[in-house]
Amino acid sequence: MKKNQSGRIASIRAAGSLTGRLMAMGLLPGAKVQVLGVAPLGDPMLVQLEGCRMSLRRSEAESLTIEE
Repeated sequence: MKKNQSGRIASIRAAGSLTGRLMAMGLLPGAKVQVLGVAPLGDPMLVQLEGCRMSLRRSEAESLTIEE
């Protein structure tokens, strides 16, 4: 996703403990996310999840399937 794009999480496809970590952060299927900003080199990115702002590494964000 690019800056100012939003959508809902359709699925999480991460390896090992990353799935649990993302889910513990509230990144659950059906949750609405919006990209608020991206660092100059594309990593990390600032996202808003159900009113809460958080920073995600690009590798973490790529584990999420987003429906627009």
